[in-house]
Amino acid sequence: MNHPRTVILLGPPGSGKSTQASAMVREMDAVHIDIGLALRKTAELPTPLGRKVSEIMNHRMGLVPDDIVEEVLSGALVAIPGEALVVLDGVPRRLEQISLVDSILSVFGRTIGAVISMTLPEEEVLKRIGLRRFCKVCGRPIPPEGPLITACPSCGGELLKEKTIPKKECGNDSRSFARILLPFLNTIEPKDYCMK
Repeated sequence: MNHPRTVILLGPPGSGKSTQASAMVREMDAVHIDIGLALRKTAELPTPLGRKVSEIMNHRMGLVPDDIVEEVLSGALVAIPGEALVVLDGVPRRLEQISLVDSILSVFGRTIGAVISMTLPEEEVLKRIGLRRFCKVCGRPIPPEGPLITACPSCGGELLKEKTIPKKECGNDSRSFARILLPFLNTIEPKDYCMK
C-alpha cells in the first residue's frame, strides 16, 4: 500500500521556502501547509487558543509550544484529501519536533517522502527579511524578488513589512536547520531523498 507523501521544507526565514512551495503547488498540484501562516491566522481568532497564540507570538515574541503546533497542524491536515501531496513549511524547527511531526503525519496515514533544505548565507537571510512583506488580510508572504506590487495578489489586502529579526537570532536559526537536517536522513525511507 502506498502512503500519501509529505514533503518537508527546511530553511531559515527568507530562504525561499514559500517560493519553492508555490512552484510545487502549481506544478505538482500539491497542498501547501505554512505553519507560520496558520499560527498567524489562529492568533486572530476570538477563541481561547487564538488569544493564547496571539499572546505568545505578538507580545512575548516567543516560539509557540509543541502542543499548539500539534493542534494547528492536525487541524490543517484533517481538511486535506488523503491522496493529496502535502508540502509542509515551518515545522520542525527543533530536533525535538521531528518525532512530533512524524507522529502527527502517521495519524493521517502519511509518511515523509522528501526533505528539501533551503540554505543561504546569514547576511543574505538578513537582507531578504528586510525586504519581505506579508498580507495583513490573508497572511500570504510576498517574496522580495519579482515585480513590485502594492496589494496582495491573492485577496487585494494591504501589505505589511515583516518584523525585523535580530542578527543573533537569525544566525542561530540558520545553524539550527543544519542540525535538524541530519536526523531527518535517518527518518525517511532509504528509497526517498533529501535535496539541498
